[in-house]
Amino acid sequence: MIRNPELTRNLWLEITTHRLIAMPLILGVIFLLAHVAGHSPQGSLRNIVNISSFAYIILVMIWGAKNAASSIIDEVNQNTWDFQKLSSITPWKMVVGKFIGSTLYMWYGGIIALSVYALASISLNSSINASLFYPVIKTSLLLLTGILVQLAAMFLAIASLAINKSKPARLSSLAFVIASFLASIPLLSYTLSLGHRRRSFQGSIDWYDLGINYTWFTLVTLIIFIGWTCTGIYRLMKKELQYPLLPWVWTVFTCFIVIFLQGFFIKTPPTVSLLLPLFLLTCITYLLLLAEAKTGPIYKKLYYSFKSRKWTNIFAATPLWVITSMLVIAYSVLLCAVTILSLTEVPKPSFLIATVIVTLLLLSRDILIVHFFNLPPNRKRADMTAIIYMIVLYFLLPWLCLLMDNFTLANILVPIPISEFPDQVTQKSIGISPLQAVIAAIAQSMIAALLFFRRLKKIKKMNANSND
Repeated sequence: MIRNPELTRNLWLEITTHRLIAMPLILGVIFLLAHVAGHSPQGSLRNIVNISSFAYIILVMIWGAKNAASSIIDEVNQNTWDFQKLSSITPWKMVVGKFIGSTLYMWYGGIIALSVYALASISLNSSINASLFYPVIKTSLLLLTGILVQLAAMFLAIASLAINKSKPARLSSLAFVIASFLASIPLLSYTLSLGHRRRSFQGSIDWYDLGINYTWFTLVTLIIFIGWTCTGIYRLMKKELQYPLLPWVWTVFTCFIVIFLQGFFIKTPPTVSLLLPLFLLTCITYLLLLAEAKTGPIYKKLYYSFKSRKWTNIFAATPLWVITSMLVIAYSVLLCAVTILSLTEVPKPSFLIATVIVTLLLLSRDILIVHFFNLPPNRKRADMTAIIYMIVLYFLLPWLCLLMDNFTLANILVPIPISEFPDQVTQKSIGISPLQAVIAAIAQSMIAALLFFRRLKKIKKMNANSND
């Protein structure tokens, strides 16, 4: 770390004698004013606790997160990022240098504010004969939340490079700071709402029916997600520096997210509990499909890797949305096999199997729609166009059909299989039988495939004519 040129450069830019002296002086004046404003010793301590927590949030979670994101974005906007990528610095040194170097001054002030917060909280607890253990827990929660918010802002900044490479000047760190901070608001609200008594920390969360203490669960979860965010930043930096990446870490992370979220729905009905991982994996596939580049060179590289049968190159060249869609297919096959073999108690097996098949077919239809608009030559705003068409197919057209009392067409556009059919279903009901839903989904997938391959054939013919 000492021989890290990126860290040294950032420290020279951020740390000066004037700034080192100014930070504690300004914070000291603010805390003194908070102390004077209190009408009693306990009132002064409460003022200091509130002001110090607010100062920590401003310094670490807003200013620090902004600098963490700007350490990447500013390099891109100033056209110096390409020169840094050509240097001999390793991905890990680049991550450490940019993260620590750009946020160290904010942490200098943040640690002062957090220390004052902890000392004031301990003094306040002592004055009301409460346990001194709980201020330590609250301080730890604030510390870990600040680290996670800064890492999340930096992660979003690096991830945006893959999406906005063609228009780097439009990148702004403000959006990433706002997104990271807004995501942390529920956690901050919980931490700051904790009282000084033991009963404030006695709530439990029903995760996999274990009844874990909410505070300890939050602490451990924060540590785990900090680790995952660091891993994500490191791997994105490796990708930016043109290192080959295999998708094993992404696969493990995706499985972890599904297993983690599944724990909150363990007491739901069996059908919901079984379908939840499928819908989570499908949503992740959609996000990656729209976020990743879908250009010809990427797929050509994948094609030639398959042709040469070099498995390391194949996995390195495979987009993450393809990897996640393979997980969707694998889980779908497993779920159908478990249902057919009656290894789990499912009230309506045909409904569950039909839902799985319809989900796969609609996912394949949407993948074809996205790639249809990403085909050359008209690739401008292709993903946004695809999103608009999917909104029309999923919401606007069915809603229009429902307003016109055409429930049949609405059910064909959004084929939702229902378990109660036909006894409790009328012609004006949302949802159709499992078989009808599968047929409707097959028809939509075939139409999308026909349009896609038709346009692909037309493009190939145009390219052949231009070569001649």
